[in-house]
Amino acid sequence: MSFNSILTVGSIIIAIYSIMPKYKKLELKTKSRRIDFIIFTIFILVVHYLLYYNIFVNFNLNLGFGLSKYGVTPANSLYMLFIIMFLYLFLRIKYGEIPTYKIDVLKLTLEELQFKENYNELIYLLSSNMNVLRKILNFNISKKKNKLEDFLSDDFENSKTKNKKINKIKSSLFKIFNDNKIKKQESVEELLRILFTDENFIRNLIKIKPYFALDLVKLEKNYYTNNFLETFLNFCILDPKSILYKELDETSYISTLDYDQCEKKPNNDNEILFFLFNDISVAKEYEVYRPIGEGIISTLLEMRRTDNDKFNEPYENEDEELLEKNPIVKGRKFFVYMIYNSILQEIDWHMWLYYYYYFVKEICINYNPNKYVNLDDEFPTKYNYILYLLFSDVRDWIKSIEYLNEENNHAKIEIDRVEHQNDNIIISSIILLGRMLAELINNRKITKKFKEYMLSISFDLYYDLINKKENVARLLIKSIMHGGTELMSLKKKHLGFIIRYLMMSRDIIVRGNGQPVKIIAKEFLVNFSLDDLNTYVNAVRDNEKIILRSSYCQIEIEAE
Repeated sequence: MSFNSILTVGSIIIAIYSIMPKYKKLELKTKSRRIDFIIFTIFILVVHYLLYYNIFVNFNLNLGFGLSKYGVTPANSLYMLFIIMFLYLFLRIKYGEIPTYKIDVLKLTLEELQFKENYNELIYLLSSNMNVLRKILNFNISKKKNKLEDFLSDDFENSKTKNKKINKIKSSLFKIFNDNKIKKQESVEELLRILFTDENFIRNLIKIKPYFALDLVKLEKNYYTNNFLETFLNFCILDPKSILYKELDETSYISTLDYDQCEKKPNNDNEILFFLFNDISVAKEYEVYRPIGEGIISTLLEMRRTDNDKFNEPYENEDEELLEKNPIVKGRKFFVYMIYNSILQEIDWHMWLYYYYYFVKEICINYNPNKYVNLDDEFPTKYNYILYLLFSDVRDWIKSIEYLNEENNHAKIEIDRVEHQNDNIIISSIILLGRMLAELINNRKITKKFKEYMLSISFDLYYDLINKKENVARLLIKSIMHGGTELMSLKKKHLGFIIRYLMMSRDIIVRGNGQPVKIIAKEFLVNFSLDDLNTYVNAVRDNEKIILRSSYCQIEIEAE
């Protein structure tokens, strides 16, 4: 290998470095170690020795390895030396890690990239150095130490060295050694705190490398990690192009996820859902219902501020694509997965399913059908369709008790009053359905027909449960009457609307022999007068009975 060949190779290396992306140059800078400079220096010296080999021989500076008899010459030695050096560089660049003593260099580099908003380079550089960050954060003086730490931290009484001066020196060195590690740890924690509170970083992370967010979350559990994941999920649910939408679209609409498949394929398309729901306690710990729920509410508030809310327009079958790209529909699907998995994994928390009440409340405020809406349609507007989905979800959560193992904590319902039991999702869902119905019935803009439609869903559930889970059915009807828990006072208009609906329903005679209306009417008369009841339905006293009449039926109840 001639001198000109070496110059050519050197020129090529310089040209490659000059066109190399900045993040690659930064990566080389942070990964370089002292040993690399030593090896490179030795390489340069050996190259020069081989180039001027004849001159060194004339000065009797031949190393005398006697390799020439094997055909080894300075020229082919140079070639092999360059091959070895290139192989070393390749392995160092591909598999090398930043030395821990350079963590401050990495931190400053990443902060510079953040300041310049070069998030592509920042995310790449951060992801390529995760191992060293993890190693530093996992440092704990109580863990197993290496030999040097073990020697320095050896206390005087148990030390093999009984010399007080030596032990004092050892103690000082250990303190320096330990303080240095703690400083590195604090440096990493500060870096993560800065990144985790940078919304621009999180937005770019969702676009560039969304699954890397899970690696960051797993680094360390603290307030900033919680805040980071909350912001990440909130931005995901508000962005129809995010990976979370893709996962929710590709996951089968069933109550459980295919976790076995996820475990076999760590890079599967459901990685976020798998991380959150494989062990539902993770979702509870990070309170993942909050960013999704708040995202839906903020969307509804934003829609309220628009001049032309498309969800107040007529609902068409072709609207499926519009609905599927909306945070309300996608967030609702997230809640469905979360609640089903919470029931099946027996989590002792309601997972704030009460967000559904606030969804209904905000929709009722937004509800204002435009002039093209046919109010006699099953779903006059897109808002009506979403309300139907929300009520159906809560109904299904309650109905799931029919399929649960009796040992499941959520199937164990031993109360006869409707009161909060936050560790039971079935009871919480019963209370939720009552609150949602009360909010809907109280709204003047929503049609009587649609209100009765949602009541029919609720009473169909009652009829399904009465012969299978009678105690659950009785709690359900109490929740419907009270609009939630029994701590809520009974409202005359609310009860009157329900009684009038039941008396005009053909199902009264066919299913249940009018039992629901008997229960509700009796409760009405305990709290209000017969004249008040007559405002809603034809009711007359006949001796010790109260007779309710409609065009479909006649119901008798005992007078108090």
